[in-house]
Amino acid sequence: MDTTSVKPQRFFEGFPGIDLESLSKEMMVLRGRLIDGEISGIPEEKIKLAQEQRYLVESSITLMGSDYNIFLLGYDSLIPLKENLGDILLEACDYYEIDAKSKDYVVMSWLNVTYGKVMNRFLSPNYQDEITGSYHDHNGGRGAPDFHGYFSVNAEPSNTNYLINKETPFKNINTNGRAVVSETGHPHNTDPWDFGTPRITIAYDICPRENMNHKNALSLW
Repeated sequence: MDTTSVKPQRFFEGFPGIDLESLSKEMMVLRGRLIDGEISGIPEEKIKLAQEQRYLVESSITLMGSDYNIFLLGYDSLIPLKENLGDILLEACDYYEIDAKSKDYVVMSWLNVTYGKVMNRFLSPNYQDEITGSYHDHNGGRGAPDFHGYFSVNAEPSNTNYLINKETPFKNINTNGRAVVSETGHPHNTDPWDFGTPRITIAYDICPRENMNHKNALSLW
């Protein structure tokens, strides 16, 4: 059921107060571990693709996102983010009149690292714009009670571009250190990235367990 017409779309945000310089270094080490096949559960074909693209623009790291959960890898630096997401979700559920505690919310989260000029074209060509490229959605795009978002580790200056209700363009200006949550059902992509440092974000799907029964899904509370 598509619930995106029940209430106007809103972005919910938080600032977990993480040391971004330290986290950037940790996430680049994790990138290497993913590429080198050191994280269990990643299919061999995805590892091979990542190794082939090691020094290229890379959507290959993102494509591993369904095969592990970054919150289960033991990074103490990410504990404040997970806790902050719980608070943000309560605010979002209050807005959409959802009894959050009764839904058994779980989270799946993964690392995105991008070099050079690349856009999120690799998941779905269903929504096309001649300027910003292909959009994609998450978990079927059903809307609340399903949510998606990202934490910007190093994403300035750039936008994450949304198609609100699959038709109205909106540019969400990225701010380093900010966690963003939105209901699904509003496809998105990212600006081209053409800077000397990698673009690093941590993305997450937050859904009731019945909507995301994944072996790596972690209870949010």
